[in-house]
Amino acid sequence: MAYLMNIAFDFSKRLHRDIWYFEYKGVRFKLIQNNSPQYADVLLTIAHSQKTKISEEQAYQTAAEFFSAVSWANSLKVKLGGVGGPGVSDNYTLRKARCTSFTFHQLPFSGMILDSDISLIPKIETEQQRIALSLFRDAYSTSEEFLAFLLYWQILEITFTTQEAQEWINNILQKYPNKFRLEPLTPN
Repeated sequence: MAYLMNIAFDFSKRLHRDIWYFEYKGVRFKLIQNNSPQYADVLLTIAHSQKTKISEEQAYQTAAEFFSAVSWANSLKVKLGGVGGPGVSDNYTLRKARCTSFTFHQLPFSGMILDSDISLIPKIETEQQRIALSLFRDAYSTSEEFLAFLLYWQILEITFTTQEAQEWINNILQKYPNKFRLEPLTPN
C-alpha cells in the first residue's frame, strides 16, 4: 500500500501555472496552487510505493530542499509543512492525485503577484549548500527580525569562523553604507 503525501506550502508570489509535474533528486512531485484565499497550496508525492521505494522522510526532505532552492532563485518567502494524506494503491499515479488534506495559509496574503517560476533553481551538491539554503528559506520567510538575523548569521558560520564572519560584515557595511539602515542604540 502506497501513501499520497500532501505537503502544504505558501509562496509570497504566485507561479505562472496552477499545476506543475516535475522530478527533483529522484522524487516525482505534483505541485498544485489551490487559488484559495483560505487554504495553502500543496505539493503531492507518492511514498512507500513498490515502484518508487521512497520513504516519507526522504520525500519530505527532498521537498524541503526543493523549496529552499526555489526560495533562493526567486526571492520567495516559503513556508511548508506536512499535512497527511490517504493510502492509495501501488498503481496510483500523480496524474490522478488531488489535494486531500487542507491547512490554512502560513504567510500573510501579499496579492496575486505572478512573478515566479520553478524551472531554474540552483543545483545543490553539498550538505553545506543544502543547510545554507534551508537557513536562507527560514530566515527570509520569518516575520521575526531577530530570528532572521540569527539564521543569516548561521549561514555565514557554515563557511567562516566567527572572526571571519565579523570581518566580512564590517567590510560590506563599509563598502555599501547606504544599503543598510542601522538604528542607533538609545539608552532606556
